Amino acid sequence: MMGLLHRRSVELGLLPVGGAGRARVLMYHGVAEPGCDRRNVRNIGTDVFDRHLGIFRKAFHVVGLEALFRGERHPDKLTVALTFDDGLRNNLSHALPVLERHAIPATFFITGANRCGLRALWSDLLDLSEHHTDRHLQVSGRTWKKNARGRYADPQTGALLRDHIKRCGVWAPKQEINDQLTDLLDGPLQADRLLWELLTDEEIKRCAASQWRRFGKSLCKAAHTCTLSPGRHLDRLPGLQDPIPK
Repeated sequence: MMGLLHRRSVELGLLPVGGAGRARVLMYHGVAEPGCDRRNVRNIGTDVFDRHLGIFRKAFHVVGLEALFRGERHPDKLTVALTFDDGLRNNLSHALPVLERHAIPATFFITGANRCGLRALWSDLLDLSEHHTDRHLQVSGRTWKKNARGRYADPQTGALLRDHIKRCGVWAPKQEINDQLTDLLDGPLQADRLLWELLTDEEIKRCAASQWRRFGKSLCKAAHTCTLSPGRHLDRLPGLQDPIPK
């Protein structure tokens, strides 16, 4: 209760945020219609995002990611930079208009998964599929079933499938998810397409026309997601393509 009261007091400007002279990077995944987080927790509604940016403008010194890494700091406020991971289509259709309205910059990290032949990221595919199917999944030589909360889990240990895949740190179990659930994208997951569809090359170019964006590269087939600055060479990593169109 005290934590909730403190957060509300900060939102209303009754208490300072703190962090003078320091910096943080705030990461988002997707922004869609209000209430979308009930179907995919990595997305938030435009109403929530708009409220966030309003608070950031008042309480923080908001800069681009490049400026933050160059060492720009405000003497009296926390300096923050905003990033978006994975390159969802809703970054263009829903997030960018809110950013432009508040005149706040953000850096978009693009996976290029569509260039690897993937229509959706495994994490979004798994989370959204839990709302639409009860089929059992075979991953890492084990059978995973829906638990009482509707999440895929090991029936013996109770471990969640998503946590298992993250701990594995390799691509193979993610590919197994794609192989067994991708067919749902053209079926029941069409209703949630805003929460999984990725930016096309043409949409990336449209997004690039905004003065409030920068792009980075996120590797969709790496054992762990990592980012590369524009000067790094993707051709040194086998099986990967540059996700940002010329």
